[in-house]
This record gives sequence, C-alpha cells and structure tokens, in this order.
Amino acid sequence: MNYKVNENLTAIVGSLSKKDLKDFRKFLKCSFMNPYPKTESLFNSLLLFGPQFSGPKFNRIEVFRRMNSGRSYNDSTMRDLLSKLKQLLEKYLSYRSFDADEYDRLTHLRKQLYSRKLYRQIERNIHETELGIKGYEVADPDHFYKKIKIETEKFNNFVINKKLYNEQSLNDSITSLNSSAKNHLALFILESIKQNDNILKITKRQERTKTRNVIPELLKPVNMKQIIVTLKKNNSELSHIFQIYFNLYLLFSAGNREKYFHLLKNDIIENSDKINADELHFLFGRLIDYCVNMCNEGRSEYYRELFNAYMIMLEKKYYTNSSNKYISQDLFRNIFQTAVRTNDLIWAEEFIVKYRKELHPLNRDNMYYYCYAYIHFDRKNFEKSLDNILKIKQDYFALKIDIKILQIKIYYELGMYEQTFNQLDSFKHFITNHEQIASGKREKIKDFLHYFERVLKARVKEDDESVVFLYRELCKKTDAQFYKWLTEKALELKRAK
Repeated sequence: MNYKVNENLTAIVGSLSKKDLKDFRKFLKCSFMNPYPKTESLFNSLLLFGPQFSGPKFNRIEVFRRMNSGRSYNDSTMRDLLSKLKQLLEKYLSYRSFDADEYDRLTHLRKQLYSRKLYRQIERNIHETELGIKGYEVADPDHFYKKIKIETEKFNNFVINKKLYNEQSLNDSITSLNSSAKNHLALFILESIKQNDNILKITKRQERTKTRNVIPELLKPVNMKQIIVTLKKNNSELSHIFQIYFNLYLLFSAGNREKYFHLLKNDIIENSDKINADELHFLFGRLIDYCVNMCNEGRSEYYRELFNAYMIMLEKKYYTNSSNKYISQDLFRNIFQTAVRTNDLIWAEEFIVKYRKELHPLNRDNMYYYCYAYIHFDRKNFEKSLDNILKIKQDYFALKIDIKILQIKIYYELGMYEQTFNQLDSFKHFITNHEQIASGKREKIKDFLHYFERVLKARVKEDDESVVFLYRELCKKTDAQFYKWLTEKALELKRAK
C-alpha cells in the first residue's frame, strides 16, 4: 500500500515563509478559525520532514508516529486529518490575501451591511472604498474594474435610500452612471487588445491549438478609434493612458504606421512613472512585436530599435508582471536572436549567464542548449553545436524552425551533404504542410530554402549555374541578416571558382 503524503499539501507548507509559519500556528490555535485541534500536532510533525518533504521515511505512518498521539495508526483517519490540514492552509492563505486587500475587505463588509439593512453605514463604506482605489496615475484594468463597481454601488445606494428626489441627487446619480459606463469602455479596450495579444503569443508558442481567436471578429464592428477619442475627451485625467492606447491601435491598424511607433514609444517612456508594471510589461511587448515585424520585412534598421527596447525591458524588469515572475521562453529567444543577428555574440553569452536564472526552472536547460548551439556554430565548433541541438526538447514550437535551419547549416559545414539534402527535403514538407505557420513567414522560409538548395547543389556540383550570378542574387536580398550565412557560402564558392 502506498502511504504517500499529499503533494499539494507539502507544496503549500514548503511555500510558507518564517512569518507565515508563525502566523499559521496562531491560526491553528484559534478555535474559531480551526475546529480541528489535532491538526496543530499534525502540522508540527509534518515540519520535521521539511523543507524537502521527500525520502523513504516520509510517509503517512511516519508523520503519524511523530505526532506522539499514543494511539494506533488508522490510515483513513490520517488521510482525513491531512485533508483537513490542507483545507486550513488554504483558508489561511485566503485570509492573508483578504486581509491584505482593503478594497476586498470593504466590499465584503458592504455585502453584510446590505444583508442586515444597515443602509446608513453603507454610504460611509462606499466613501472609504472609493478613497482606497489607486489614483488615475496608475490606471490599469483592475482600477477600471473597481471604479465600475463602486460607481454602480453609489447609484444603487441613491435608489435604496430614495435620494432621487432632488436635483443634486439626480445629477450625482447620472455622474456615477456616466463614470461607470466610461470605465466599462476603458476596461473593454484595454482587455480586448491585451487578450488578443495573449492569444497570438500562445498560438505562436504552441504547435497545436484547436480553438480559434474570435477577438478580431468581435472587434470588427466596433469603431475603436472613435471610442478612444471620446474617452480621451471625457476623461482628461486619464489622457496619457488613452493617448498611448490610441497610438497602439493606430500602430497595428493604420496605413502609415511608422510614425505611430515613435509616438507610442515616446509616450510610454515619458509616462512610465504613471503606468504600473503590468501595463509597461504589455506595452513594451507590443513595441517589440512591431520591431520584430519590421525586421522580418527586411527593415534591418529596426534591429537597433529592437535591441534598445530589450535593454530597457531588461534593465527595468518589465519582462515580469504580477502573474508571472519569470522571463518567457519567447522573449528570451528573441533577445538572444537579436544579439546573434547584430553580431554581438559576446553580449549574447553575457545575457545567457545573467538571465538564464530568470527563466522558469523547467525551461532553463532547454534555452541554454538552444543558445549555445548558436554560439558554438558561430565559433565553428559544429560538432558541439549539433550535440546541443540533440539535447533540446522540441515541445516549444517557435524553436522548431530555428533548430531545423541551424541543423541544415551544420550538416553543410560538416560536409554531410546527403544528410543535408534529406533534412532539406523534410523541412520543405514541414513548411508546406504546417498550417500554424503564418503565410508571410512560410514564403520567406521557402525562399531561404530555395536559395539554400541552389548553394548546396553548386557545392556538390550537381548544378552548373553561375555561382557569381547566385552570389549577386543573394546580395540583393533585403533581409541581409537572414541571408548572411548563405551569402557567405556563395562567396566562398565564387572564390573557389
């Protein structure tokens, strides 16, 4: 029989700080909070196996034995007691969160006041709640959500207390409803743009997604431009937020988009002290997305803009937000690739050493092998580069194309031409048949593989075409960074001729 202790329970216990441990012991001693007095002894016994909570001696029988209860072991009773301790830990964590958030505390108190019909006390509660909402200078979705709720509560309070009988009360109620509506629209704009962005990033990272993105379809009938202009006009205290989102909207939808990039970048930097960390994380992400798109279109001057944006993001730690304290694989890969494309391999290696620990622990080794595959390739250590590639778990879709391109380059450099032809053929089928790859990117990679095959055939002398002509064609490519290696190989063949 397996006497394993619940892993979810030990994970919670392992996450507790010294202060948490002290406070939770007080929590367990309180009979109002804890109706199960035996859980206190169980918790103390459990701590004797920390902080690892592992090993052959860590099981339900041993934990029970160290409780010194003087009773015989009963597995059903022990499992029930462990379950109750887990419930109490979850209750304690909920209490800590509730106690730390004054807005939530006052909101729950207000519900109780309503249920007890203590209407006179509600008005003061609403006033205190409103004072506790962070100011407009750090407006974010949470701010808008709280404003919607409190303005609606103010109106409801007017109705319940029958105050809609004079002009002042009527004006106040209309003001509250107007404010609620404006904040609804602001929340709608911010969250729609953000969630669309999140879906794009998820589908880029994952190889298979069955659910389509409906947000662009939902936004299609909406005159986003007019809504933002109206909000900016009627909410002057939030003008910087709406100006930023107005430029963001135009950046990804207007015709002459480049000027909006610079306007957006300047607005974000100038107002960074008025925007919270989550918003800055999102906004810098969108600036970077635009730079990447421009680089992919062959606008090599945007590599410097991209690199500068990455520098700010790393320096200010905008790569984290309230829900994620790690740098994403996607961002880590993009920063590294930008350094590779700008020939700054020394900085790239420093970046790996310094920021690898900022990745989620499950991703650290994978990204380490990925990056050093490129570094060894640049140093012409092709066998080491190939060894690193073989260690990469290819469950992250964005890496697959990078790895396939690097692998055919390595085979070419090692003179393994048969393997190069086989990998090239397999890669062409992958690109043609994989529906998740965007059409623009697919055509670009197909073009690269077309020229790669011509260089390869010229190398093994299966094709008599003029290498000089091939070299000239490659030199004309707009994305010089993408075709740099191929151009160098064509030049080597030209010189050999």
